[in-house]
Amino acid sequence: MTGLSSDEKFALTASGVVGKDLTEFFERWGMTLSAAVKDKLKGTEYEKETRAIWYLNDQSRRERLANTPQASGTVTAEAAIKKDTDNVIEVSIDASNITGKLQGFEIIRDNKSIEFVLAKDAEQAGQYVYEDVVGSANHRTYTYKVVAYDILGNKVGEASTKEVRIAYDKTVKSDDYVLTRTGETVTIELKEATAISGLKLNSNNLPSDGKYQISITAEFTDDDGKVVTKDVVARSGSFGQGNQAVDDKASYLTYFQKPGATDDDTRIWTYDAKKVVITGLPDIGDSNIQLISYAGDDVAFWEEGAVGRLSAPYKYGEADGDVIEAGTLVIVGTYRGDPRFNTVKIKGLFTVTKTTEKGDVTEEQEERYLSGDTLLFAEIPADQQVSDISDGLFIFIPNVQQEAALQDKPDEAGNVLTHCGGVNLLPSQIKAVLSRTDVPDDATDQRTTAETLWIHSPGGEDLPTIVLESDGGTGGTTE
Repeated sequence: MTGLSSDEKFALTASGVVGKDLTEFFERWGMTLSAAVKDKLKGTEYEKETRAIWYLNDQSRRERLANTPQASGTVTAEAAIKKDTDNVIEVSIDASNITGKLQGFEIIRDNKSIEFVLAKDAEQAGQYVYEDVVGSANHRTYTYKVVAYDILGNKVGEASTKEVRIAYDKTVKSDDYVLTRTGETVTIELKEATAISGLKLNSNNLPSDGKYQISITAEFTDDDGKVVTKDVVARSGSFGQGNQAVDDKASYLTYFQKPGATDDDTRIWTYDAKKVVITGLPDIGDSNIQLISYAGDDVAFWEEGAVGRLSAPYKYGEADGDVIEAGTLVIVGTYRGDPRFNTVKIKGLFTVTKTTEKGDVTEEQEERYLSGDTLLFAEIPADQQVSDISDGLFIFIPNVQQEAALQDKPDEAGNVLTHCGGVNLLPSQIKAVLSRTDVPDDATDQRTTAETLWIHSPGGEDLPTIVLESDGGTGGTTE
């Protein structure tokens, strides 16, 4: 072979010396091997190296020379959000059923290796905890796999965890402001102008009724382009209604509105605030009063039935063809974001039936996005200025013809495949994925900002009936 890099020459030579395909070893160490080199190694008579030799150390060599036996047993793992944290996931590992000397555990998040945890002394009785700090991620899901290796590099066992969803309200740190109270009036003086978009109350004794008003002293840009500071009413309402809490439903949350907006305006307005004054707020403990810094994108399925067929035709636009016909299969839910920049996709987990060369029938899980169209609905305010909203509706219309064609895909001989090589019309599970772009109607820079957990989709033909109501498309029921 010609034109090889020094890394590729070294990989070929090393594999030839030991008589094994060491592709994964070199790639684990950050080397890039061309497809031609990998094909050459795979096509040789070398057997694939099954041990995780990239995790071996000097002690591994000593144990091998001492004829230490291979470890055996099973490992289990669980994942959960760490108590009193928002963005730390604890992966608890139980290796107490493994006999023999362990090297450690590979931690794999969403099919990507992120860490190797060394096994420690026997005092822990086989119990380990790995903490994964996911940074600023919010409204995202994670699944972990733990793979146990013995001191010789042999794979002992592996375990997968249930899916975990990070979801929390981003709040301003209490160190960034000074809070004072006079009767039922609370004043929050921020140490510097800070972007805030809502108020959150945490308490087991939240006010059940009573009117309140939130005024903000903030910086604005006037018509001449100058920055001015003025007082505006950001929200007024009643504690007995209008709670917008989603991530922490035991709390009371309200998002700020644009100055002068009507009570039913669902846009989320962000202010560069210097001071916040809340009137009509009973004493619930100052530590239970928080400011929301950024609402963030979010997506959710309808809780009472996300998949069904429309009970009647639904017209969503002014054009003649802007109609979803009665009986159409739809997937519905809500989103928080900006409909100009957001879109919702539906990912499916399909059970695929395959037949091996020996004639054995196997089932595998295939994860992919469904083909279809998404409609995002939002109330258009009187000033026609659409921005982030708190309660948008999405409707996803699967392309059932394309999904059905997968079941009827013919093989090379022209035979129609039904059970072998096909998939069910509806996937066994679905999840909604919300994406955002930097430029409206341009998906080239699309990035995921929120997603739901997997849910089981209904089977058979007896699907729920979905009734869509209201001109704006923001309401509906499932029967």
